[in-house]
Amino acid sequence: MPSPTQERIAAADATVLLFIVRYKRENDGNAPTVREIMENTPRSSTSLVLHSLDRLERQGRIKRTRGIARGISLPKEEVTNE
Repeated sequence: MPSPTQERIAAADATVLLFIVRYKRENDGNAPTVREIMENTPRSSTSLVLHSLDRLERQGRIKRTRGIARGISLPKEEVTNE
């Protein structure tokens, strides 16, 4: 069984992750809000964005700080391996 970080990433989740990486690069390291992710990816609701963020966090691809609108951080390898 693969470790969480070795799991394949679903296409929709990859789109969300790519948007987060690009957004942070273009906005001085600030993360997007859930609504901004929804508006800039094929995810049609904030609920679907949250599901993607949950999966990405379980896989170790992002880290979230609950209760903070822009509380998404990236492990170093995600930032350098876009």
